[in-house]
Amino acid sequence: MDPVHILFVSGKSGSGKTTFIEKLLPALVKRGITACVVKDIHLEGFCIDQEGKDTWRHWKAGASIVVARGPGETDILVKRCMALEELLPAVEDADLIVAEGFKELHGRKVIVARDAAGLAEMEALLTGDDVVWGIAGPVLEGNQYSGTYPPLSDEASIEALVNRLEPLAKQHRLARNRLAMPMAAAGCTLSIDGTPIEMKQFVAETLKNVVIGAIASLNWNVKVPISRVDVSLGKGEGGEGWAVGAELNGNPVGLKDFVQHSIAGAVLGYVSTLKLPGDATVTRAREVLVTIE
Repeated sequence: MDPVHILFVSGKSGSGKTTFIEKLLPALVKRGITACVVKDIHLEGFCIDQEGKDTWRHWKAGASIVVARGPGETDILVKRCMALEELLPAVEDADLIVAEGFKELHGRKVIVARDAAGLAEMEALLTGDDVVWGIAGPVLEGNQYSGTYPPLSDEASIEALVNRLEPLAKQHRLARNRLAMPMAAAGCTLSIDGTPIEMKQFVAETLKNVVIGAIASLNWNVKVPISRVDVSLGKGEGGEGWAVGAELNGNPVGLKDFVQHSIAGAVLGYVSTLKLPGDATVTRAREVLVTIE
Protein backbone atom coordinates (compact mmCIF):
# COMPACT_ATOMS: atom_id res chain seq x y z
CA MET A 1 0.00 0.00 0.00
CA ASP A 2 1.65 3.23 -1.11
CA PRO A 3 -0.79 6.07 -1.87
CA VAL A 4 1.40 9.06 -2.53
CA HIS A 5 -0.38 11.34 -0.05
CA ILE A 6 -0.08 9.25 3.15
CA LEU A 7 2.46 9.95 5.90
CA PHE A 8 2.58 7.38 8.71
CA VAL A 9 3.48 8.68 12.16
CA SER A 10 4.52 5.56 14.05
CA GLY A 11 5.49 4.99 17.65
CA LYS A 12 4.56 3.21 20.84
CA SER A 13 1.67 4.43 22.96
CA GLY A 14 2.70 7.55 24.87
CA SER A 15 5.71 8.24 22.65
CA GLY A 16 4.47 11.69 21.59
CA LYS A 17 2.85 11.00 18.21
CA THR A 18 -0.06 13.39 18.80
CA THR A 19 2.31 16.09 20.09
CA PHE A 20 4.36 15.80 16.90
CA ILE A 21 1.25 15.96 14.72
CA GLU A 22 0.14 19.09 16.59
CA LYS A 23 3.41 20.70 15.48
CA LEU A 24 3.14 19.44 11.89
CA LEU A 25 -0.44 20.49 11.16
CA PRO A 26 0.05 24.30 11.47
CA ALA A 27 3.01 24.09 9.06
CA LEU A 28 0.83 22.24 6.55
CA VAL A 29 -2.04 24.70 6.94
CA LYS A 30 0.35 27.62 6.37
CA ARG A 31 1.20 26.11 2.96
CA GLY A 32 -2.48 25.72 2.09
CA ILE A 33 -2.34 21.92 2.45
CA THR A 34 -5.54 20.35 3.77
CA ALA A 35 -4.76 17.42 6.04
CA CYS A 36 -6.80 14.56 7.45
CA VAL A 37 -5.57 12.74 10.56
CA VAL A 38 -6.55 9.09 10.88
CA LYS A 39 -5.78 7.76 14.35
CA ASP A 40 -5.43 4.04 14.99
CA ILE A 41 -6.76 3.27 18.49
CA HIS A 42 -6.06 -0.05 20.20
CA LEU A 43 -7.97 0.65 23.41
CA GLU A 44 -10.07 -2.40 24.26
CA GLY A 45 -13.77 -1.65 23.99
CA PHE A 46 -13.20 1.78 22.39
CA CYS A 47 -16.49 3.31 21.21
CA ILE A 48 -17.46 6.95 20.67
CA ASP A 49 -21.14 6.04 20.65
CA GLN A 50 -22.89 5.83 24.04
CA GLU A 51 -25.35 3.22 25.21
CA GLY A 52 -28.90 4.55 25.31
CA LYS A 53 -28.31 7.41 22.84
CA ASP A 54 -30.45 7.55 19.69
CA THR A 55 -27.50 6.58 17.49
CA TRP A 56 -26.82 3.54 19.70
CA ARG A 57 -30.49 2.57 19.51
CA HIS A 58 -30.41 2.81 15.70
CA TRP A 59 -27.43 0.48 15.61
CA LYS A 60 -29.03 -1.98 18.04
CA ALA A 61 -32.15 -1.98 15.85
CA GLY A 62 -30.13 -3.18 12.87
CA ALA A 63 -28.45 -0.22 11.09
CA SER A 64 -24.98 -1.08 9.76
CA ILE A 65 -23.99 2.59 9.44
CA VAL A 66 -25.38 5.46 11.51
CA VAL A 67 -24.77 9.12 10.59
CA ALA A 68 -25.16 11.78 13.26
CA ARG A 69 -25.41 15.29 11.81
CA GLY A 70 -25.13 18.22 14.17
CA PRO A 71 -24.77 21.98 13.67
CA GLY A 72 -21.01 21.82 14.10
CA GLU A 73 -19.99 18.37 12.88
CA THR A 74 -21.11 15.19 11.17
CA ASP A 75 -20.12 11.78 12.52
CA ILE A 76 -20.32 8.54 10.57
CA LEU A 77 -20.46 5.51 12.86
CA VAL A 78 -19.51 2.15 11.36
CA LYS A 79 -19.67 -0.78 13.76
CA ARG A 80 -16.53 -2.58 12.63
CA CYS A 81 -12.81 -1.93 12.34
CA MET A 82 -12.15 -0.64 8.82
CA ALA A 83 -8.89 -1.04 6.93
CA LEU A 84 -7.11 2.21 6.10
CA GLU A 85 -7.66 1.78 2.36
CA GLU A 86 -11.40 1.54 3.01
CA LEU A 87 -11.31 4.93 4.73
CA LEU A 88 -9.52 6.79 1.94
CA PRO A 89 -12.58 7.44 -0.29
CA ALA A 90 -14.33 9.11 2.65
CA VAL A 91 -11.45 11.56 3.13
CA GLU A 92 -10.68 12.15 -0.54
CA ASP A 93 -11.02 15.93 -0.11
CA ALA A 94 -7.83 16.06 1.98
CA ASP A 95 -4.56 16.81 0.21
CA LEU A 96 -2.59 14.77 2.74
CA ILE A 97 -3.40 11.90 5.08
CA VAL A 98 -1.49 11.78 8.38
CA ALA A 99 -1.97 8.26 9.73
CA GLU A 100 -1.16 8.05 13.44
CA GLY A 101 -0.23 4.53 14.46
CA PHE A 102 -0.76 1.75 11.89
CA LYS A 103 2.60 0.18 12.78
CA GLU A 104 1.79 -2.82 10.58
CA LEU A 105 1.50 -0.71 7.41
CA HIS A 106 4.39 0.51 5.31
CA GLY A 107 5.28 3.62 3.33
CA ARG A 108 6.63 7.08 4.16
CA LYS A 109 7.11 7.30 7.91
CA VAL A 110 8.05 9.53 10.78
CA ILE A 111 9.07 7.50 13.82
CA VAL A 112 8.29 8.98 17.22
CA ALA A 113 9.99 7.52 20.29
CA ARG A 114 10.51 8.38 23.95
CA ASP A 115 13.87 6.64 24.23
CA ALA A 116 16.41 4.58 22.34
CA ALA A 117 14.66 1.32 23.24
CA GLY A 118 11.36 2.56 21.80
CA LEU A 119 13.12 3.72 18.65
CA ALA A 120 14.81 0.34 18.23
CA GLU A 121 11.46 -1.38 18.59
CA MET A 122 9.96 0.73 15.80
CA GLU A 123 13.00 0.26 13.56
CA ALA A 124 12.70 -3.50 13.97
CA LEU A 125 9.29 -3.30 12.25
CA LEU A 126 10.67 -1.58 9.14
CA THR A 127 10.80 -3.38 5.81
CA GLY A 128 12.06 -2.53 2.36
CA ASP A 129 8.70 -0.87 1.68
CA ASP A 130 9.34 1.83 4.31
CA VAL A 131 11.08 5.16 3.85
CA VAL A 132 11.77 6.98 7.10
CA TRP A 133 11.50 10.73 6.64
CA GLY A 134 12.45 11.67 10.18
CA ILE A 135 12.68 10.92 13.89
CA ALA A 136 10.73 12.87 16.52
CA GLY A 137 9.93 12.74 20.20
CA PRO A 138 11.85 12.84 23.50
CA VAL A 139 14.44 10.41 22.10
CA LEU A 140 16.06 13.44 20.43
CA GLU A 141 16.81 14.96 23.84
CA GLY A 142 19.91 14.31 25.90
CA ASN A 143 22.07 12.86 23.11
CA GLN A 144 19.99 9.67 22.98
CA TYR A 145 19.82 9.69 19.18
CA SER A 146 22.83 9.44 16.85
CA GLY A 147 21.24 7.88 13.78
CA THR A 148 21.14 9.02 10.17
CA TYR A 149 17.44 9.85 9.82
CA PRO A 150 16.61 13.59 9.94
CA PRO A 151 15.72 14.75 13.48
CA LEU A 152 12.42 16.63 13.59
CA SER A 153 12.96 18.72 16.68
CA ASP A 154 12.36 22.34 15.73
CA GLU A 155 10.42 24.62 13.40
CA ALA A 156 13.10 24.54 10.69
CA SER A 157 13.16 20.73 10.54
CA ILE A 158 9.35 20.60 10.43
CA GLU A 159 9.42 23.06 7.52
CA ALA A 160 11.97 20.84 5.75
CA LEU A 161 9.60 17.89 6.13
CA VAL A 162 6.72 19.95 4.73
CA ASN A 163 8.94 20.85 1.76
CA ARG A 164 9.02 17.13 0.92
CA LEU A 165 5.34 16.57 1.61
CA GLU A 166 4.04 19.56 -0.36
CA PRO A 167 4.67 18.18 -3.89
CA LEU A 168 2.97 14.91 -2.93
CA ALA A 169 -0.03 16.76 -1.52
CA LYS A 170 -0.24 18.87 -4.67
CA GLN A 171 -0.13 15.78 -6.85
CA HIS A 172 -3.04 14.25 -4.97
CA ARG A 173 -4.98 17.52 -5.15
CA LEU A 174 -4.38 17.56 -8.88
CA ALA A 175 -5.64 14.01 -9.27
CA ARG A 176 -8.68 14.79 -7.17
CA ASN A 177 -9.50 17.71 -9.45
CA ARG A 178 -9.21 15.39 -12.46
CA LEU A 179 -6.34 17.36 -13.90
CA ALA A 180 -3.76 14.68 -13.21
CA MET A 181 -1.47 13.86 -16.08
CA PRO A 182 -2.22 10.27 -17.19
CA MET A 183 1.27 9.02 -16.44
CA ALA A 184 0.68 6.32 -13.83
CA ALA A 185 2.53 3.76 -15.96
CA ALA A 186 5.29 6.14 -17.08
CA GLY A 187 8.89 5.55 -16.12
CA CYS A 188 11.32 8.09 -14.70
CA THR A 189 15.02 8.52 -15.47
CA LEU A 190 17.64 10.74 -13.85
CA SER A 191 21.03 11.90 -15.06
CA ILE A 192 23.59 14.14 -13.37
CA ASP A 193 26.20 15.88 -15.52
CA GLY A 194 25.35 13.50 -18.36
CA THR A 195 25.73 10.32 -16.31
CA PRO A 196 22.57 8.17 -15.97
CA ILE A 197 21.76 7.39 -12.35
CA GLU A 198 20.41 3.90 -11.68
CA MET A 199 17.36 3.94 -9.42
CA LYS A 200 15.21 1.26 -7.84
CA GLN A 201 11.60 1.26 -8.99
CA PHE A 202 10.32 2.73 -5.72
CA VAL A 203 12.91 5.51 -5.86
CA ALA A 204 12.12 6.31 -9.51
CA GLU A 205 8.39 6.32 -8.78
CA THR A 206 8.86 8.70 -5.86
CA LEU A 207 11.03 11.04 -7.94
CA LYS A 208 8.34 11.00 -10.63
CA ASN A 209 5.75 11.96 -8.03
CA VAL A 210 7.99 14.75 -6.72
CA VAL A 211 8.40 16.21 -10.22
CA ILE A 212 4.71 15.97 -11.08
CA GLY A 213 3.82 17.52 -7.74
CA ALA A 214 6.36 20.31 -8.27
CA ILE A 215 4.90 21.27 -11.67
CA ALA A 216 1.29 20.79 -10.58
CA SER A 217 0.67 24.53 -10.57
CA LEU A 218 1.73 24.97 -14.21
CA ASN A 219 -0.84 25.47 -16.94
CA TRP A 220 -1.10 22.81 -19.60
CA ASN A 221 -3.71 21.86 -22.14
CA VAL A 222 -5.62 19.16 -20.30
CA LYS A 223 -7.33 18.15 -23.56
CA VAL A 224 -4.01 16.84 -24.87
CA PRO A 225 -2.73 13.89 -22.81
CA ILE A 226 0.71 14.45 -21.34
CA SER A 227 3.02 11.65 -22.45
CA ARG A 228 6.42 13.14 -21.61
CA VAL A 229 7.80 15.57 -19.04
CA ASP A 230 11.37 16.89 -19.09
CA VAL A 231 12.76 18.95 -16.23
CA SER A 232 16.29 20.32 -16.49
CA LEU A 233 18.25 22.09 -13.77
CA GLY A 234 21.52 23.76 -14.58
CA LYS A 235 24.06 26.07 -13.00
CA GLY A 236 25.50 28.96 -14.95
CA GLU A 237 29.17 29.83 -15.23
CA GLY A 238 29.03 31.65 -11.91
CA GLY A 239 27.81 28.49 -10.23
CA GLU A 240 25.26 30.36 -8.13
CA GLY A 241 21.65 29.22 -8.13
CA TRP A 242 19.86 26.88 -10.48
CA ALA A 243 18.08 27.71 -13.71
CA VAL A 244 15.12 25.42 -14.30
CA GLY A 245 13.50 24.48 -17.58
CA ALA A 246 10.43 22.33 -18.15
CA GLU A 247 8.93 20.78 -21.26
CA LEU A 248 5.56 19.04 -21.56
CA ASN A 249 5.28 16.81 -24.64
CA GLY A 250 8.42 18.52 -25.93
CA ASN A 251 6.92 22.01 -25.64
CA PRO A 252 8.82 24.45 -23.41
CA VAL A 253 6.84 25.98 -20.53
CA GLY A 254 7.64 29.47 -19.26
CA LEU A 255 8.57 29.47 -15.59
CA LYS A 256 8.58 32.46 -13.28
CA ASP A 257 11.50 32.76 -10.85
CA PHE A 258 9.54 31.63 -7.81
CA VAL A 259 8.27 28.58 -9.72
CA GLN A 260 11.84 27.70 -10.72
CA HIS A 261 12.91 27.95 -7.08
CA SER A 262 10.03 25.74 -6.01
CA ILE A 263 10.79 23.05 -8.61
CA ALA A 264 14.53 23.18 -7.90
CA GLY A 265 13.95 22.84 -4.17
CA ALA A 266 11.64 19.86 -4.57
CA VAL A 267 13.73 17.97 -7.12
CA LEU A 268 17.16 18.68 -5.61
CA GLY A 269 15.84 18.05 -2.12
CA TYR A 270 14.84 14.53 -3.11
CA VAL A 271 17.86 13.78 -5.30
CA SER A 272 20.16 14.84 -2.45
CA THR A 273 18.76 11.96 -0.36
CA LEU A 274 19.77 9.35 -2.95
CA LYS A 275 22.95 7.30 -2.85
CA LEU A 276 24.80 8.55 -5.93
CA PRO A 277 27.62 6.68 -7.66
CA GLY A 278 31.26 7.58 -7.09
CA ASP A 279 31.87 11.07 -5.77
CA ALA A 280 28.79 12.55 -7.43
CA THR A 281 26.86 15.01 -5.26
CA VAL A 282 24.13 17.53 -5.91
CA THR A 283 26.31 20.35 -4.57
CA ARG A 284 29.03 19.66 -7.15
CA ALA A 285 26.66 18.94 -10.02
CA ARG A 286 26.18 21.43 -12.82
CA GLU A 287 23.28 19.76 -14.62
CA VAL A 288 20.43 17.55 -13.39
CA LEU A 289 17.93 16.09 -15.89
CA VAL A 290 14.73 14.23 -15.06
CA THR A 291 12.60 12.66 -17.79
CA ILE A 292 9.20 11.06 -17.32
CA GLU A 293 7.71 9.11 -20.23
